[in-house]
Amino acid sequence: MSRVSIEQLSAFVAVAKHGSFSRAAKVLKKDRATIHQQVGNLEIDWNMTLFDRSKRAPVLLDAAKGLLNHAEHILFQMDSLNERSHSLASGVEQSVTIAHDMSLTAADIAKIHHEALLSFPYTRLNWVQRDRASAIDDLLTEQADLAVCLKSALERPEGNLKFTVLGGLRFAFYAHKASHLASQQSISMAALEKEQQYIPEFLIHSPIGKNVVLSASNSVITDDSVLLKLLEKGGWAVFPAHYVKLVASNELRQLDVEFLVDTGSWAYELLTREGASFGPVARFVKQQLLDTYHQYRTML
Repeated sequence: MSRVSIEQLSAFVAVAKHGSFSRAAKVLKKDRATIHQQVGNLEIDWNMTLFDRSKRAPVLLDAAKGLLNHAEHILFQMDSLNERSHSLASGVEQSVTIAHDMSLTAADIAKIHHEALLSFPYTRLNWVQRDRASAIDDLLTEQADLAVCLKSALERPEGNLKFTVLGGLRFAFYAHKASHLASQQSISMAALEKEQQYIPEFLIHSPIGKNVVLSASNSVITDDSVLLKLLEKGGWAVFPAHYVKLVASNELRQLDVEFLVDTGSWAYELLTREGASFGPVARFVKQQLLDTYHQYRTML
C-alpha cells in the first residue's frame, strides 16, 4: 500500500515547477539531498520514474504530467483545509446569513460581500431577500444572523430579538420617465387610483402595510428588477428614494403628488437575536451595514 506523504508531493511539485532540485530545496527551505530523497521515495512508492535526470536540469516526463495536476490539487486542498481549521479555531464563523429588503442595493451587497471575503475567505456569506415577518422568522429559527427591515410601531421588536436603529429613509412615488404620469406637474390621489400600481413585496408585508396601497389595480412584485421592467409599460410605485438615485435615476421620475405635504420617511432597524454570540465576520458585516445606511440617509 502506497504511503505517499505531503512532503513527497511538495517536493515533486516544487521540482517540476522550478525545474531544479536546488531551487525546489530553496523554496521549501530544505537541503537538496532531502528533496532528492523525497522525490526518489515517491518514485519508488508509485513504481515509476517522474523526471529524466540525464540532463543538467531534471525534465518532467510526459507520463508524470497528469500526476502533477493531481498533486497540485491535493496540496491546494491541504492548504485550504489547514487555513479553514485555523480560521475555525480562531472563532471565525463558517457562515453568516443576512436577511434584507430592497433598500439594500445589489451594488452595496457586492461591496460588503467582497470586502468581508478579503479578511475572512473561508466564511460563507449568504444574502436572502425577505420582508420583515420572514426576516424575523429566519432570525428566531437561526436561519439568519442579521436582518435589515422596516421598523415596527412597537417599541421593541417581536420575539427574543434586539435592535439597532438605522434611521429613517425617505420614500417617494415614481413612474417611468416615458409614462404620462412623469410629465404631470401635480398628481391627485384620484389620478393615481386609476393607474396600475406595482408594490414591492417587502412594503406590502411591512408595518406600514396597507398605507402604500392606493390603487385597486395593483400587483405585488418580489423582484425589484421585474418591477422596474413593468414600469416601462406604465403604472407607478413607491420606492426608497436612495434606491432610485443609485439604481434607476436614468429611468424613473419622482411624481409630485398633491395630497402629500412631504414624502414619507420610514424608519429602519438592524435586528439580531438576543444573546447571540457574534464572531468577527458578523461584527464586520454589522458595521458595514451601519455605515451603508448612514450613507443612504445622508445622500439625499
